[in-house]
Amino acid sequence: LAAGKARIIRDRDDLFEFKAGEIIVCDAIDPNMTFIVPLAAGIVERRGGMLIHGAIIAREYGLPCVTGVPDVVELIQNGQEIVVDGYLGIVTINKSLSIN
Repeated sequence: LAAGKARIIRDRDDLFEFKAGEIIVCDAIDPNMTFIVPLAAGIVERRGGMLIHGAIIAREYGLPCVTGVPDVVELIQNGQEIVVDGYLGIVTINKSLSIN
């Protein structure tokens, strides 16, 4: 379980706006993004599966990760407080709306 501010990563420039303790929200983690993962509180990805790069990296670092969330980069905004429950596969936005 992780709680923190969301950081939407759409392109390479967004990587340099990321701050330690934020939750990465993206289409999918790719190898170019790996350097920020150890600093993240959690990961939320649009693409799904236990064997995608983001899920594997999250397990390596012990981070909660929810994958397969349709339209996640449109549903969540930068700086929005979210909670990521990797065990149940639930993302709570502003502690009131759940998506999975």
